Amino acid sequence: QASAGPRLAMPLVGSVTGTDLAAVSVFVVIIVALNAVLALYLRRHVRAPAPGAAAYWQHRIVSALGRPLYILLWIYGLYVAATPILLRLKPEEGLAALRRAMDLGFDLGAFAALFWFLLRATHVLEARLVHWAAATPSRIDDLLIVAVAVLLCRAVGILQSAVLTRFDMTVADNLRARKIYTQLHVISRVIYVTVGVLAVAAVLMLFQEVRHVGTSLLASAGIVGVIGGIAAQKTLANLFAGFQIALAQPVRQDDVVVVEGEWGRVEEITLTYIVVHIWDDRRLVLPLSYFIEKPFQNWTRTSAALMGSVFVWVDYSFSVEAGREALKGIIEGSPLWDRRYWNLQVSDATDKTMQLRVLATSSDSSKSWDLRCEIREKFIAFLQLHHPSALPRLRAEVLERAPSGYGRGPGGAAHDQDMQAP
Repeated sequence: QASAGPRLAMPLVGSVTGTDLAAVSVFVVIIVALNAVLALYLRRHVRAPAPGAAAYWQHRIVSALGRPLYILLWIYGLYVAATPILLRLKPEEGLAALRRAMDLGFDLGAFAALFWFLLRATHVLEARLVHWAAATPSRIDDLLIVAVAVLLCRAVGILQSAVLTRFDMTVADNLRARKIYTQLHVISRVIYVTVGVLAVAAVLMLFQEVRHVGTSLLASAGIVGVIGGIAAQKTLANLFAGFQIALAQPVRQDDVVVVEGEWGRVEEITLTYIVVHIWDDRRLVLPLSYFIEKPFQNWTRTSAALMGSVFVWVDYSFSVEAGREALKGIIEGSPLWDRRYWNLQVSDATDKTMQLRVLATSSDSSKSWDLRCEIREKFIAFLQLHHPSALPRLRAEVLERAPSGYGRGPGGAAHDQDMQAP
């Protein structure tokens, strides 16, 4: 034992020692023991009662929970068992990559165990519904069409909520969250409508009278198909546009867009239309096909960051370098600037003034607007205070003819004296 102590403290792999491996072994033994205890409990204390007994379905649910619980116990136990090794590793020894891999493995394993349990529980619920429906005289109950449709819709809703909990729409950089939200929102609604239509169709087909009416209506299938296609042209176009928006995502939830000359944010995406919240609290409602067929501006397609421009007209006597020095203090001292880029250039010149263009970047469109207003106000104040003569002004030249007989030289030749006024 005296010699085993120093040996266990010696590094084996990197900074991992034999003591750490021994701790991992202890955790593994504990996991095996817990699994054995759980298996023994389920075998001895949860015996299958008769199918008609009250505890029969409770036993089925516990049995469905058993094997997924074994997997979850192993996953959690191995994750905890690896903790001593993770604590010993240094960052340069791949600690970050190993921790990310273990976190991903734990999440996937826990999701697989939960999915397996839900699948087994679904079989139990199905068996319970079949047992209940068998006791009724109706044939509709035996098919369980409505129950299956409700379960499918609830499963889609739960899956959507579970996925959206991993993404926060309230953060500043919510590009990925908006992508996932738009996809799930549109696709889930399409699934709801599809499941509802199929369920109603399946129920109606159970009745002979309705089936006979449907057969009579579809006798002239060609004419009905043409008429139905023409009547549902806009609806089908919006439906396919919804799929295109969900997959290609030219526009997403909370995107900043400019449509029909209006600036606003995408507030709601439905199966047929999109609601744009205009900056002055108006709502612009547009069909989905609009965003597929017509051009529009999307200011947050790949990033919320923007570059704003400010135009100022000044007199030719103004020093551009002095303007750059003033703008350096104005822009770099503003919290609205994102520290990426700014510039001042002479972008145009007329016979009266020259045009200065100021470019400055911001993290989003709202800050870009405020920054442009701030630059415009403070730069004009700088001109008024330090360079009032550089403000745009109108020059005029007045020619005044001298009185008759004034300035006549020898020989009677006369000449006029031009007088110039600014």
